[in-house]
Amino acid sequence: MIHVKEKEAKRELLAQGSGFLADFLPVLTMKNSAMEAKNFYHFIVGDLLNDLPPLETIKADQPIREALRKMCTKKYLQLPVIHGNNCIGAVTLESILTLLAREDAKGNAGLRFMDWPVRRFVDDHAEPVQSEDDLLKHVEVMAEQGFVTVESGSLLKSLITNYDLVHFFKEETEIFLMLREIGTCLRFTVRKSLSKRKLMEALHSIKRKDGPPPSCINDLSFDELRQLICGNWKPLKDNFWEKEKTNKQLIKIRDLRNRVFHYRDQVTKKEFDFIKKIRDNCIKLDYS
Repeated sequence: MIHVKEKEAKRELLAQGSGFLADFLPVLTMKNSAMEAKNFYHFIVGDLLNDLPPLETIKADQPIREALRKMCTKKYLQLPVIHGNNCIGAVTLESILTLLAREDAKGNAGLRFMDWPVRRFVDDHAEPVQSEDDLLKHVEVMAEQGFVTVESGSLLKSLITNYDLVHFFKEETEIFLMLREIGTCLRFTVRKSLSKRKLMEALHSIKRKDGPPPSCINDLSFDELRQLICGNWKPLKDNFWEKEKTNKQLIKIRDLRNRVFHYRDQVTKKEFDFIKKIRDNCIKLDYS
């Protein structure tokens, strides 16, 4: 579902571009709509914090058993470690196992490590990031380390994991990708069902107010693709519902697509479910 609404800006994608980047790149260059319109729209680290649970931490002088108990109970792979008023890093399952393996190699496997203080297990290689930082700048670091701690000034705000990052981008881009897939599937279906000669005839029948007719199917806008499908129904009908229903549903997809792509408008759950239903039906088409 789309959570970022920038209706005020009403910025078109890339001046009517129809390629993948034209459709998708702007999704990765937005910032929270609370920004002033004069600023560049992009994601910040703080955008990920909205839906995260309350922050859990562990003190540096607590025994590692307390960290492990909390990690197992909460199903965490990492915990920020606090010493005084500062975060000194995080304890992770990897950092725990790394230290134990190192001690075992020294012949210290019999030590009662569960009583060791958390500070001995801290992974302090991950530099904290600021909540106002550009999110995309830190994606590679997060992918490599698995997490980052987030601060606002010197105050610890949260810990973000790879899962949080993937979930965030899924929520922000899912509807764009589904709409893109619908168009791609429809184009494949037309190519499969029409001969080259028939396809060229269908393309040349598309009337445009300005300029010549499209020369290939990728040049079609979504509404032109709808017109082509409904105007060449006989060889295409086995792939769709009855003609009138197909036309109405493609018009609805066209209007939703324009709202989402061009105006960053929110969709309702009912509209989202409709898009998902059409997308799921499209990917079931026979592409052999």
